[in-house]
Amino acid sequence: MDPIPSYRYFRDPRAPAVTTWKDEPAECGLCGRTGPGYSGPYSGEAECVFLCEPCLVAGKLGHYGLTTNAGDVAALRNQLRHLPEIVRERLVRDR
Repeated sequence: MDPIPSYRYFRDPRAPAVTTWKDEPAECGLCGRTGPGYSGPYSGEAECVFLCEPCLVAGKLGHYGLTTNAGDVAALRNQLRHLPEIVRERLVRDR
């Protein structure tokens, strides 16, 4: 297994208590490589449910407009309350 990279805010980036690290190989949603990594989902324009560590270290989440934070649908609907319902729901679904 590759050495564990250094992350600024995680002393042990593979610890199950703080990350979604999976030893079981899966296909990376960004590069297609099969191996251990981090399960998602990752939110954004693209769909990604699994990310290999090299893609994470390389900052590819940002390149693809993805984030590890799940969106708050209720808050988004509230922010868009001024729009007609059909437009608002399309935007909520798309985001």
